[in-house]
Amino acid sequence: MKRHDHDRAVAPADVLLVRRVLSGDRDARQELVERIVCVSRFLSSMNRRMGRPLEQEDLADLVQEVCLRVWQKLSTFEGRGSLESWIYRFCSLGILKHLEGRRRESERFDPTAAVDALVRSAGESADDPSGQFLASCLQVLSRQERRVVHLRYVEGLLLSEVARHLAIDLSSAKTYHQRALQKLRRFDVALERGCGR
Repeated sequence: MKRHDHDRAVAPADVLLVRRVLSGDRDARQELVERIVCVSRFLSSMNRRMGRPLEQEDLADLVQEVCLRVWQKLSTFEGRGSLESWIYRFCSLGILKHLEGRRRESERFDPTAAVDALVRSAGESADDPSGQFLASCLQVLSRQERRVVHLRYVEGLLLSEVARHLAIDLSSAKTYHQRALQKLRRFDVALERGCGR
């Protein structure tokens, strides 16, 4: 049986399941919860095929967001395909929207300027609250993240050179770099809110 034939055969039962859920049937709701578990599998698979742009924590958050969206839109399910096919579209749109949001955020964030500000502020007087705040940002980074950021943005090395300098593989250097930038982005947003930029 072809997949689309299977979808057509399953759809009426799925429509009935959704109607039962919407009418308050607890057994149907439990069955739906068990079917929605596919969100985690779908997103993990998509993330893997895209080269794992999302870390586990981000992926777990996205699973929750997509599950919530599926619940919110449940009344729009028309049975044109299986419930899982319908949910798959939410997963596709969810991961693409998440990655697009991340891309936009990274365009607004200039890591070189942020690191320069952090390095400058580390030497500023203790009376400057924003300098203290920025200096504390560096403390949030792990030792290895600080080393990677310093070599990349202060010394101007490429990530491949950073990896060689620290005697780690390139994928580890990229991971430390990405984690550090994520942490710095959070501080940049907090600083922006705190200073009214």
